[in-house]
Amino acid sequence: MLIKPFKISTKIWLSIGIVVGGYLVSTVLGYVLGMRIKNELNIVSESYFTCAKQSQSVLFSYKEQIRLYSDAITFGESEFLETAMMNS
Repeated sequence: MLIKPFKISTKIWLSIGIVVGGYLVSTVLGYVLGMRIKNELNIVSESYFTCAKQSQSVLFSYKEQIRLYSDAITFGESEFLETAMMNS
């Protein structure tokens, strides 16, 4: 039994349908994956932003303490040394 070949218009509409279907699948997949990435980025940003702020605060405190020790040595003032020891 032989299968009757499709007409050219049927082949054209079938190929257009395949292209449109592929576009829809691609669009839906892109949207779903984009939403998943957005949710994961929100989780990461909440946790890492807090860590980054804390590390920035620690770095500032460390630089301030180093400056106070340096001033204590340079000027020979015990006040700077006491302040640096209190901040540690």
